[in-house]
Amino acid sequence: MFVVLALTFLFLALGDLTQVTALGHAGGRLGLLCAGIAWHVSFAGVAEETWGRKILPLG
Repeated sequence: MFVVLALTFLFLALGDLTQVTALGHAGGRLGLLCAGIAWHVSFAGVAEETWGRKILPLG
């Protein structure tokens, strides 16, 4: 998750510095991917604590 987050910031910064909109769009898509991964990790952790067993894989 943090690798994707770092790539998100990198692409957003490069897109802003170079004024290349494709880089900014790629950074936005990576941000959405990072959000999805964060939701998955969060839900998996809460579900495991709630039901006492693994519901979703974490890695």
